[in-house]
Amino acid sequence: MQGSQQQQRQDSGKKRKKPEYVYGNYPFYYGYRVGKTLEEDPRVSVFKQEWIENRDCLDIGCNEGHVTIALAVKFCCKSMVGVDIDSKLIYKARCNLQHENSGKTPSTDSEEAAVEQKAAKCGVVAGGKHTAKEAGDDVLSGLELSERVTFKTQNYLDVYCKPGTYDTILCLSISKWIHLNWGDEGLLKFFAKVFKELRPGGRLVLEPQPWESYSKKRRVSEVTRKNFQRIKLRPDNFPSILTEKIGFKFYEEISSELPSDKSGFRRPLFVYHK
Repeated sequence: MQGSQQQQRQDSGKKRKKPEYVYGNYPFYYGYRVGKTLEEDPRVSVFKQEWIENRDCLDIGCNEGHVTIALAVKFCCKSMVGVDIDSKLIYKARCNLQHENSGKTPSTDSEEAAVEQKAAKCGVVAGGKHTAKEAGDDVLSGLELSERVTFKTQNYLDVYCKPGTYDTILCLSISKWIHLNWGDEGLLKFFAKVFKELRPGGRLVLEPQPWESYSKKRRVSEVTRKNFQRIKLRPDNFPSILTEKIGFKFYEEISSELPSDKSGFRRPLFVYHK
């Protein structure tokens, strides 16, 4: 009995090993960066309506889906797919979507009017009947978010997608993890795949991590440690790679438009146009 109690004390005294997020799949990542009290991710504020509204969009490395859902709600996308390699994060994203979708019932006259205004913008009139926004436009369901937003567990690099599927693709703070886990070759494959899946005139919204941050995470696995030693490309090279090698026509930096008082969002944010 004494031996067993002593063993329990020894076990309880051991420090629990922290989980290693080898793909950058931190739970509640956006809350970690901006604080749990922030109602809207500041990056959402710099997105233009025409990038999302009535568009087919993809969010790669969507984490718990906060940005994915916020963009779909604010700009009324035609479709929004969020993918992440971590099934636990996708489960949370689906829960967040369900919560957001169920919270749409208006409780006051002003909220009722706001919902009808949003519905009209999305091509929906009172009673759930649809009306086309313009000739040729696809009809959207502005009230049922779950009809427009989906979340999938997948490794984006391994999944085939038909060319020209999306109008807008988001890659927010994931390039470092692709680079560390799949090296230069994997990163180039990723960029080429994104370009191929965008329609003509489509756009890639890219938030790359700086090279200095790579060294802090190079030891999360044996694979990342080895790849870090072999990497020759740098984030500073991404603009020339994406325009000269991959094929994007031009790019613009929109980081300067981010609210300056929001901590956690000091990284450059670029939009590459196909």
